[in-house]
Amino acid sequence: MTLRWIFHLRGSLSGVRDELKEHGIQVALITVLRWLKKAGEECVNVFSLFRQEDWEQSLCIDEKWIKVRNKWCYVFTAVGTKVTDLLAVELFYHKDKQAMRTFLRQLKALGFRPESIITDLLMGYESVVREVFPDCLYLQCVLHAGRDAKRIVRKALPAEEDE
Repeated sequence: MTLRWIFHLRGSLSGVRDELKEHGIQVALITVLRWLKKAGEECVNVFSLFRQEDWEQSLCIDEKWIKVRNKWCYVFTAVGTKVTDLLAVELFYHKDKQAMRTFLRQLKALGFRPESIITDLLMGYESVVREVFPDCLYLQCVLHAGRDAKRIVRKALPAEEDE
């Protein structure tokens, strides 16, 4: 309960203490801090269950345009190619180099050291990947390339009524 409230109350230890007091649990701030430290250690133990190669696997990164509270945003996601699991998600208001850089730096801060990063054909990724992960191989997704090629060919062909 304490861990959930610390995220809900945006890091306020006194806020968590007050919530606990309302539920009949009287504790000192240092106790709340101790509980959170213990919960954090358990989270680190869960992360240590991943093998080293899981942190070095290739990552597929994509972004999706979604509407959140009547405002259009971009959700950046990273999926592992070996674990095939969603590894990171972040919301940005822009789809630009700064958002790409921030997302990749967050992955690096989490401990990821990918052998390669695969993205869609969005311009700008190559230089940002080289900047954040200099030893990483940058690749573009063949599925995205195929889809874009089909769209370009369809546009280039005359419409049925023009034939």
